[in-house]
Amino acid sequence: MVPDTDFSLALTKPLDVVQQIYNDAQDKTQTNITKSVETHFRQLFSSPDASAKIPSLSPDNISTLLPKPDSNPSSTHRLVRFRAMIQDTGLGTEVFLAKHQHDGRTFTGLYGGEASIASSQDTADHSEHDELDHQNLAERTVMYAVSVPGQPAWAAEAHREAAAAQSSHSDVDQLASATSAVTLDEPQSPQKVQEVRERIRKAAQKGKEIGSAGKEPRLVAISKLHPPSAILAAHKKADQLHFGENYVQEMVDKAKVLPREIRWHFVGGLQSNKGKLLASIPNLYLLETLDSVKAANVLQKALSSPDAAKRDEPLRVYLQVNTSGEDAKSGLPPISSEDAEQAKDSELLQLAIHVITKCPELRLRGVMTIGAADNSSSASAESAKSVDEIISANPDFERLIQTRTNLVQLLRNSNDVQKADEPHIKEAYADLLEGTDATGGLELSMGMSADMDVATMAGSDNVRVGTDCFGRRPGTREEATNGMKRELEVGPEAAAEELRSQQTPSTSSNSASSSEPNKTSLPRAYLAKSPLPEVPHVGGLIKLYDLDAAEKFKTTELIEVVGILDTAGLPQAEWQETGSAAGSSSEPAQVPCVHALYASSVDLDSLAVEASSSSVLSQSSEREALVDYLAGALGGDKVAAELVLLATIARIHVRRANLCLGALTLNVSNFGAPASAKTAQTELSRRLTQLLPAVVDVSMDLSTLNDDKKPLYPRSAGEGTGLEAGRLQLVNGTTVVVNEGTMGEGQLKDTGIRNIKALSSVLESHKLPYAFPYSEFEFDADLNAIILSQGKSFLPFDIQCPLQPGNADLYADSAAQVDESKLREWRKALAHARSVATAKAFEIPESVSEHIQQEFVAERKKEQEEAKDSHGGASSQEGALGQEDLLRRMAIVRLLALSHGEKSLSTDMWKKAVELDKTLAQRVAATQQGQQRQQPSASTNVSR
Repeated sequence: MVPDTDFSLALTKPLDVVQQIYNDAQDKTQTNITKSVETHFRQLFSSPDASAKIPSLSPDNISTLLPKPDSNPSSTHRLVRFRAMIQDTGLGTEVFLAKHQHDGRTFTGLYGGEASIASSQDTADHSEHDELDHQNLAERTVMYAVSVPGQPAWAAEAHREAAAAQSSHSDVDQLASATSAVTLDEPQSPQKVQEVRERIRKAAQKGKEIGSAGKEPRLVAISKLHPPSAILAAHKKADQLHFGENYVQEMVDKAKVLPREIRWHFVGGLQSNKGKLLASIPNLYLLETLDSVKAANVLQKALSSPDAAKRDEPLRVYLQVNTSGEDAKSGLPPISSEDAEQAKDSELLQLAIHVITKCPELRLRGVMTIGAADNSSSASAESAKSVDEIISANPDFERLIQTRTNLVQLLRNSNDVQKADEPHIKEAYADLLEGTDATGGLELSMGMSADMDVATMAGSDNVRVGTDCFGRRPGTREEATNGMKRELEVGPEAAAEELRSQQTPSTSSNSASSSEPNKTSLPRAYLAKSPLPEVPHVGGLIKLYDLDAAEKFKTTELIEVVGILDTAGLPQAEWQETGSAAGSSSEPAQVPCVHALYASSVDLDSLAVEASSSSVLSQSSEREALVDYLAGALGGDKVAAELVLLATIARIHVRRANLCLGALTLNVSNFGAPASAKTAQTELSRRLTQLLPAVVDVSMDLSTLNDDKKPLYPRSAGEGTGLEAGRLQLVNGTTVVVNEGTMGEGQLKDTGIRNIKALSSVLESHKLPYAFPYSEFEFDADLNAIILSQGKSFLPFDIQCPLQPGNADLYADSAAQVDESKLREWRKALAHARSVATAKAFEIPESVSEHIQQEFVAERKKEQEEAKDSHGGASSQEGALGQEDLLRRMAIVRLLALSHGEKSLSTDMWKKAVELDKTLAQRVAATQQGQQRQQPSASTNVSR
């Protein structure tokens, strides 16, 4: 039962509350405690008055909320609220000490409780934790989050966050200055892995040419006796995921200090006493050398033990086949016939049946061979003319392929397998038991450095390459172990930093002796994670204990977290055991950290005010006042103001392939350039900031576009601190004002071209590219975009509105003064109109839909008839209305109706939309005619 904890105790000493819940619980598993804690705190702060008493993190108050160094966590770790954008979800899952003994009592390490161990200086305390039982460990997901980018002062105040002052606090400055990226000395492994992949790709292509499947097999980089730093470099810089080890203890040690997402393959011989060690590796992906029922039973017992690491799925296994018949090699004899009578004594068949029917913690996934060295060296892929010829080039490969075919057929006909009716068997081996494919879902693992080309062309699913990926190994295992000893103790990055510190002792001593933070140290790992690093903000780690809920959060998602505030090191290796002494002179860079009691997604427009209403927009006089306010920033042009209003409430409510319904990118052309860089912010941007919860200016000046340190897109250099933010990594619903008028003359370099491509992707396909060292991914984005340009924009847009301004200054020094109560009414009305839920709920009656179709068809027919008359009876499609015109008008009419506070479409609104669309067409035509009459005065001022 959740204890009735005092309200003030929950606010000021939340760790004590967590500990009491833990003490009272009968079930002390992480899942149960996490659920109980969340329920208790949600209930305690369920009312608005109670919730308002939780302090919200902001640049103004973080210095007073952060726990002081060497303080008692129980009395200084405060309950806080953090409303922030998730910037990086790729920091992985970390292991921590979930419970520990102290003075005869059991304490939980959940929600930052393990901090008391890390800060202890008593070596006796640490000795209690030297040998950790796996039942004392638990997992949590680590993410990085930042204050809402582009959030104006009024929105911050509405969410109980103080407006950011220009001056910052020393605590925040110190935290930022102390945070620096740590990089490894460059190993050769990334380049070598890429070279191996290129060989595999070429072999796969050659295989296609001779008629094979032509697929690229999985590359397993055999890292035996190579240091963790070489593995980490291959993983981070070459995106290598699969690594193989021959020694169990070496794999266990490396897995502790290397990222959790690495997939480990055990490729050595399995000793009976090593089963528990293997089972302790949570990211052990595949055991490639299973060759006996005894070994299968050892693994089954170890994996089903309570001491085994938590796994999301059973352990994949390959059965090792001795295709060469050499006494020195492990593995079972191949199966040369699919005849059941001849194969009844096959050890390989009996082992496969045993794994399928008796080992639920294992999954049979294929067969493996090492083969004879002579066969590997003599096989050639160069002269092969057919698939049969390439397979027969290596007798070991030919025997393994035939063994798989026979094994699949025998298993399908096996009475023992057919009688096994456990649900997991039928589900896990559906391809094998019910499929018709000759492979039965079983993979082939064959091919190493000498013969990977032939193996690829022959259809291998898995190749193991060591020397070609990492270079020569150390001469002896002892030599290798001594060389990587420190890396295995503190992690590869910390070991590298120690080495650099030893090489530059004067710098280290000066830094250590100074009471002031080192101003020359790089705050890059802290500031580079903010899309707008020049603006005071809060950024830090979020540690989530509800692992299922954490999986649903994505980058740029806006969340509200209630948790316990602490500081923590930026992960240098995503898989690490916390709660033990660092033992290093180089501690990880410290940043704020919120241990989340609970977290949930929120909408950008969910203001802390009364329920929003569209009543203001439904009143014509009030709506006209809002349009006038916007027109004041556009030289009095009300048509342009109407379009700006529509663009700011446009939200994508349906995504189908490349079609994004609800989006509207607006280009306001004929927009003058600023007189100087100091007056670059437009009056329009200032007024939008008064109305909308997040507005970001994107200047197109060449120096910024070409600056490699100011990317518009997120990117990762493969360093320990993860993903760096780009200026366009923003919360959905953020309004982006792009000003082309600041571009000027000059050369657009490669960096600038990449930035423009990223911006174009956001404007056109509504996807933001994320750049990684050897790959690039696109993720959905939903940003409101207004492009300001002198001529027609070179960026993609949906609607162009040539500006017809009066004499007003487009770059005024300050926004026009409007009564605050009036602004609040507009903000609430816009918040309602901008909601994705409002967009999805909008209805188009069938009668109105039919009216639109009939009217559009009639208008199109009329235009075609007029064009026919003007061409002397010849039909012409030039300039006739088409599908794009209908889609544009439908986008306009939906937004026009929403901007009037309507919930469904009417024929009157359609008429207004058509009139607006025709007005725009006339403006564009007039602008084009005017440009044609003028002589071109200059060529394009930007070269690419």
